[in-house]
Formats: sequence, C-alpha cells, structure tokens
Amino acid sequence: MDAGKGFAKLTRGTINTVTGWVEVPKRIHETSQSSGNAAGFTWGLLRGLGYGFIRTAAGLYEFFTFPFPAPPNYESVIQPEYVFSAEGTESGTPQ
Repeated sequence: MDAGKGFAKLTRGTINTVTGWVEVPKRIHETSQSSGNAAGFTWGLLRGLGYGFIRTAAGLYEFFTFPFPAPPNYESVIQPEYVFSAEGTESGTPQ
C-alpha cells in the first residue's frame, strides 16, 4: 500500500461521505440558473438527491476500501473529486 495515496483516498472518502448532501442545494441552484426557479425546485431537487446519493455512496466505498489500490493508483471513483470542485476539473485544478 502506498501510504500517502491510501491516506488521500481515506480523506477523500470521508469528505465525500460528510458533504454528499451539499449536492442538493448545489443542483437546485444550478438548475434554477439555467432553467428557472420552477425547474430548480423540482428537477434540481431530484438531480440533487441523485447526485448526493451517488457522492455519499462513493465516499463510503472509498472510506472502506482505502487500503486497496482500487481503482488503479487510488484514483477517485467520482468526478469531480469533491462537491466543491468545479465541473470538468480534477481536484479543482483547471486542466
């Protein structure tokens, strides 16, 4: 086990498990901006619940599997790696 990468996976898993719920207001805001308030509070809410569930599940997976290099090289199983990272970037750093 590469201790540094394993610890990074553990940290990422913990953060995503704790902050998965933030996807709900993020997706409501995002959808409201692009499609209006009615869509934001209906479709945005549904999107947020879905994304939040996926982010929380990915966080739990990474938390419990941190000693193992799966996926290869301890890469994140969800993109962006964190809810606060910009879409289309890795760790919030523009590509």
